[in-house]
Amino acid sequence: MNLLENYSLRRRNTFGFDVQARYFAEPRNTDSLRQALSLCRENRWPLFVLGGGSNLVLTGDIPGLTLRPAMDGLSFREDGDAVFVEAGAGVVWDELVQQCVARGYWGLENLSLIPGSAGAAPVQNIGAYGVELADRLEQVVYLDTHSGESHVLERDAGQYSYRNSIFKQALAGRAVITQIRLRLSRKPTPVLSYQALRDALGKDAPDDSIGLIRETVIAIRRSKLPDPEHIGNAGSFFQNPTISADRFNALRALYPDLPGHRQDDGRIKTAAAWFVDKAGWKGHRENGVGVHDRQAIVLINTGRGNGLQICELAARIQADVLAKFDIELEIEPRIRP
Repeated sequence: MNLLENYSLRRRNTFGFDVQARYFAEPRNTDSLRQALSLCRENRWPLFVLGGGSNLVLTGDIPGLTLRPAMDGLSFREDGDAVFVEAGAGVVWDELVQQCVARGYWGLENLSLIPGSAGAAPVQNIGAYGVELADRLEQVVYLDTHSGESHVLERDAGQYSYRNSIFKQALAGRAVITQIRLRLSRKPTPVLSYQALRDALGKDAPDDSIGLIRETVIAIRRSKLPDPEHIGNAGSFFQNPTISADRFNALRALYPDLPGHRQDDGRIKTAAAWFVDKAGWKGHRENGVGVHDRQAIVLINTGRGNGLQICELAARIQADVLAKFDIELEIEPRIRP
């Protein structure tokens, strides 16, 4: 295991904030991971687990040990129409999606171009265009940070919900994911519930073209979301709020253009970006940070900002939306003080 000191994380987080990890390690197998965890316990270092850095706000230097699991490996096993996929935690998420699409394995195409690593995906229960990772997940393999023992967590035990999981709750700080296992399909199973995706595909587009769906999702995302290589960002910064049908109808009476999608429980999921835009924040800039001019749900670092400034801006947006619409916006990325 290669232990680095005073390691810059500027290229390890998509906001591009230049903070330092006191110690940094990138274990590529479970033995190295156990060694790193043991070292951490022996020295009583605080532990921080870093994935792809795409859903994260770093507000300062990180003491103790920062771990970035880098287990690679990608395997596929067909069983009739079912396909079972195993991916190491360090596999780049979109490379995993691309490989599945290239093989004609259905299930992940709507999750194309989401940044980050395979190991980080279950933590956030990533989702897009009507599909969540939990819909395709079979198992998650993780190491207990206290005992170093390996565990297999079945999907039903993961407490997955909108942008949430057991890894953000009961297992927060207790688990380092080393592998994920998915179940996909060889049969065409397109999910075209989102109007924006259907509109972009066009009414005459074949719905059994997995490659076309992936290309369309990528095109939509690129049209709305800035490339972190050019503009620092963490994708969607606020979660889409879910409110009661009565509350939604009252708001829709005042704002006929308010979007909403009815959920299974009868509540309505609406768009955080609509509230931020309607409140006048879209395109706002200050002190090297701001709100993207094409997508109001994306906060950006223009290259001169820092994590504290992003958090301060987010808090002002939240307060303004609450005052104007009585809607509480929840922050989606993890804030690391």
